[in-house]
Amino acid sequence: MGLDWQSGAAPVMNVLERFKKEGLIGAIGMGGRDFDLMSDLIATDRFDLVLAAGGMSLLQQEMRQRLIPTAIRHDVGIVLGGALRHGTDGVINMVTKDRVLAQRLIEHPTKEEHPLLGRKLLQLYDRSDASGIGLVEMALRYILGIAEIHTHVCGAREVGHLRANIDYVLAGPLPAEIVDKIDTIATLD
Repeated sequence: MGLDWQSGAAPVMNVLERFKKEGLIGAIGMGGRDFDLMSDLIATDRFDLVLAAGGMSLLQQEMRQRLIPTAIRHDVGIVLGGALRHGTDGVINMVTKDRVLAQRLIEHPTKEEHPLLGRKLLQLYDRSDASGIGLVEMALRYILGIAEIHTHVCGAREVGHLRANIDYVLAGPLPAEIVDKIDTIATLD
């Protein structure tokens, strides 16, 4: 028997819940990209933590619709992963500014959402240039300012990336006016 999506029941859940009751583990978590399904499972009150992959970035805020409110109602912690990527294919990264790619998405789209995505990217690049804050720093400090997200798993391929990430965290959340502009861009239709 696999996982019952309505109740969260599964053989592995029985084992995990027993381990938690016995004090062998402190929490039960899940991870994924299907935020509606994860919201349903959170509502079963069988989970303590959720790792949401790609649900919040400078380009989109899909987690805000249902996952975050459900997690708050059920006192479930949220870990975010993938805030520097966009899309299931990860084609768009928020590490470098690629105005040529953004323009190509607008002028020669291969998916219905590409023209809007290209316009969002160009607006983010302009906001980054105007503020003097790079995309990685902007993304990390933006996520840092979202109280409902308890932590963000941010990859660092080298020591320099880790040091930069620490500096970004120490700089604190972004100023409100930048956050407002990012929210406006991310929610464009």
